[in-house]
Formats: sequence, C-alpha cells, structure tokens
Amino acid sequence: SSQAPRPAERRKSAAARDVSGQPTFRLLGTSAYGTTELDFPNEREVLQSFECEEFTQFTYRFSHIGKIQKALQGSIRTSLRVDDNGVLSFQFQMPGVVSDGKQCNPYIEFTCLALSDDD
Repeated sequence: SSQAPRPAERRKSAAARDVSGQPTFRLLGTSAYGTTELDFPNEREVLQSFECEEFTQFTYRFSHIGKIQKALQGSIRTSLRVDDNGVLSFQFQMPGVVSDGKQCNPYIEFTCLALSDDD
C-alpha cells in the first residue's frame, strides 16, 4: 500500500530530457499537498554547461536539499553535479572577501546522497 508522504517527508527529484528528447534539467517536488516541476532548458543563458547522456532520475529528501537555501541566495555562481550513484554535489562561489590583504572567493560545498528504493 502506498501512502502520500507527510510534509516532513517531501522529496525532490532530478531528471533529464524534455518532451522533444533534448537534454534538460528538471526539479520535481512532491508532497502530500501536490507536485511542482521546474524545467531548465539546455541554453547557455540558463545553464553554463549541461551534459547528460541518458535519462537519469534520483530522489532526495527535501529537508536535506533545503539546507542549501542560504548559500544559494548569497552565491555569485553555483555548480551542481550528480554522479552515476546519485550523489548530488552543490558548490557555491561566494562574494569576494579580503583575507591577509588578498582578494579571495571562498566556496561552500554541500553533498547529498540519493534516497534508496527502501527510503
């Protein structure tokens, strides 16, 4: 028997390919309150680089993905990678700071494991 997840158990999925078969990046959020999809076209103005050789889909717990919000809001550049095992890695380049008289752009990195079929 399948139950709708409780709000605390909301999940996010990442998938690739649009209706024309061209690669795209999709975020899908599902909860007891409904589903939301956000598609990113494979266009230079939106994604600096996008590579995906085949349909790929992984599921992550929303409470884990939600932890990136402050870093994402403050970042000047964001990198997102997913490996073949579903390990999701975010790198956020933060605004420049001066340290010991030198300009530097620090990075913040988050890594998240995909849910297994048992989760």
